[in-house]
Amino acid sequence: SRGFTGYRPVRRAIWHKGRDMSRRAFTLIELLVVILIIALLVGISVAVGRTVIGGGKVGQTTNVIRALEVVLGDYTSSQGRIPDPYVLIPHTEAVYFPVMDGRNMEINDSGVVPSGYQMINSVGLFQFQMAQSQVSMEALEGLDAKFRRMYSPYSNPTAGHEIPTVFDAWGNPIRYVHPAWDGTIVGPDLDSPANPPVQGISVETAAPLLDVRLPSGSQWGITEVRRNNRDTGSPPERAEQFADSDGGVSANQRPYFYSAGPDGRVGFADSNGNGRLDPGETDYNADNVYTVKPLFRD
Repeated sequence: SRGFTGYRPVRRAIWHKGRDMSRRAFTLIELLVVILIIALLVGISVAVGRTVIGGGKVGQTTNVIRALEVVLGDYTSSQGRIPDPYVLIPHTEAVYFPVMDGRNMEINDSGVVPSGYQMINSVGLFQFQMAQSQVSMEALEGLDAKFRRMYSPYSNPTAGHEIPTVFDAWGNPIRYVHPAWDGTIVGPDLDSPANPPVQGISVETAAPLLDVRLPSGSQWGITEVRRNNRDTGSPPERAEQFADSDGGVSANQRPYFYSAGPDGRVGFADSNGNGRLDPGETDYNADNVYTVKPLFRD
């Protein structure tokens, strides 16, 4: 028994010695290979994580747009018609804003970027209209505070008051397009605009041509608007040089909602100046989020 008892420590010593030798045999090249594999795995994990996060934001934005479509459907069912293309501004007498996904060219934000400045808060104005339907308002007020909060698109606080606005998952206001103001609206020719100017067009001029009639004795709260779908600067440097909208035309004369996507930009960069999207030019509509796809004219 003594021989057996004395044998065990010797065996253990040999085993530990072998393990120590294997550690010394772990070379620098092997370490570098392990580090490289770990780096590759981390890179793949980050890439997959970004994709999941991006996909999650698209899904969240899609759900927000669907909620707005339900609100619109409730309103249409209760009122028997789609909302008007204009809305009475609260606390005013017969002053109406065009509910347009376009730019308020009356506001002078020259030199100000990003392009969100000067934009008419279309989905905010849409919410004013929903006040006529209790069901619709309850649905709007039920939205997560992450996606509905106070906002003004103007850099000058005195240019426009903050109103409740619905946002996408990237923090950009959702866009609302009324069929009365869809397509592109630039002066002076509404039907076939060529090289749309930086300036806009008078609402009083545009509205009758688009068969938009205000109630008798009322007036427009915005005097000059523009809805184009391409940059008017190369590259744009001022707010009014960015594209205003996706340029979409509503299907079946029904309003639609959309998000400008992660880049917050719409339309396209018309670097050739020919009024259409050519190969090599940036299409900012490519990452827009829709649930109802509009039509696009050449």
